Amino acid sequence: MSTYLNDPTATIFLLGERLKKRGYTEKTEVYGGVTFHLYTKNNRTWITNGFKISYPFNSKAITEISVDKAIGYDFALRQGVSVPATVSILPDDEELDEAKRLLEHFQKIIVKPLDSSLANGVTLNIKNRAGLEQAVQAARHYSSTVLAQEQVHGDELRFAVVNGKAVAALLRQTARIIGDGKRTIQQLIEDENKDRATLDKTYFEYPQLDESLIDPELINDERILADKEVLELSHSAMARYGASMYNVLSDVDKGYIEIVERLGSALSRDFIVVDVMIADYGAACTPDNYWFIEFNTSPVLKLFHGTRGGNHVDIVGLVAERIDNSIQAS
Repeated sequence: MSTYLNDPTATIFLLGERLKKRGYTEKTEVYGGVTFHLYTKNNRTWITNGFKISYPFNSKAITEISVDKAIGYDFALRQGVSVPATVSILPDDEELDEAKRLLEHFQKIIVKPLDSSLANGVTLNIKNRAGLEQAVQAARHYSSTVLAQEQVHGDELRFAVVNGKAVAALLRQTARIIGDGKRTIQQLIEDENKDRATLDKTYFEYPQLDESLIDPELINDERILADKEVLELSHSAMARYGASMYNVLSDVDKGYIEIVERLGSALSRDFIVVDVMIADYGAACTPDNYWFIEFNTSPVLKLFHGTRGGNHVDIVGLVAERIDNSIQAS
């Protein structure tokens, strides 16, 4: 996969610019059709696949725990962290007995591949056996082993843990408008798009909410929303599909931050992303109010530099520092 090569805001290029400022030279090599990036200083070199970055401070075991979601859930459980009820569906499991029992118990579940990323192969809101079977087949396009899981609800926060400390909590909020009792839905969408076009952004632009991202009928909707009434325009939490990024770390109850720091540090003290679903991140932390979702050792960094409200965090600079320290200490 080489599509990132045409994106100057791809993580590898953002990191590369910071590393060059730290005295590194840069070159690329293609091995077996795959592009690798090499950064060298003081005769020490970091080499990584540019699409799926492998940081020098992460061992093979750390990467395995992060990629294999089943292992990640077990790891989190052993750290005393709440996780959704989950069962593994193996390649030869055609009956789906355990998954069906999970569905009967929770009434609504989610199915995801064991080791995919970017929400590939994920199906939400599964309510019946036919939907379960279809979701499993879809997930198996990405991974032979599939997970069926209790569907939990709340806000999904992406915590960045650097040097053992949570430095950002990225709330990926689905595209939405909020009524004021005066403006129509059409006017609210137009105003939202104007705001998006003038945001103080750094590494990426928010897409306009047009018929390619939201229901076309809403664009000319003359209904007036009540004051503070929320209308969700999309169900996607992906920025490229219209979601907004907010850094809400200062609003998160300290109990959740302590859990994330403990969990993240148990895996990697240098840099790790921990995704957590929280029913109410401003309320006091309780075991039944949050659920660990997954680790990510190679997240997209530009999202942290494009938060609405301007509360950006220089994750690229912090990670570049950890890379430099690791390489020069090796």
